Amino acid sequence: MEHIIRMACQQDLDSIVKLLNKGKLNVEGLENHIENFLVVEQQDSGRIVGTAGLEIIEEKYGLLRSLVIDPACLDATAGLELVRILLAFSIQKGIQEVYFITRSSGIFEFYGCKEIDGVDVPRSVQRSQHYQQSKSDLSTVMVYKKGDKKGQTVLN
Repeated sequence: MEHIIRMACQQDLDSIVKLLNKGKLNVEGLENHIENFLVVEQQDSGRIVGTAGLEIIEEKYGLLRSLVIDPACLDATAGLELVRILLAFSIQKGIQEVYFITRSSGIFEFYGCKEIDGVDVPRSVQRSQHYQQSKSDLSTVMVYKKGDKKGQTVLN
């Protein structure tokens, strides 16, 4: 099944919330960042089957919000493509570092993201409501830094 990845719009909010709820992911404050979300949409039906967003902090940091792909609808390459486009979008917005809180680091390592200790996350990012709600002892904190050679090679 063919899909497209596009910028989210306000009309996508309900579909995104349903998808995030299905994946048991945080939806708090989502409406405040919808302009920095991407959606994966089935081309034939227009159904949203994936999403990822960016919370921009101090115009130089980004925090990944809510990466989810409906496994019944897509293959693994859609998740990789979604992350690639999100990172390219962050660079376009002038973001220097993107932080990820994840339970599965492999997809992010592919793009040159590095695992870091939570204390190395800038305080302004740590103060984000999404960061505070997502952080737990079971999660891995990662960072993508603009200019990282491996990440730039993959994104170009």
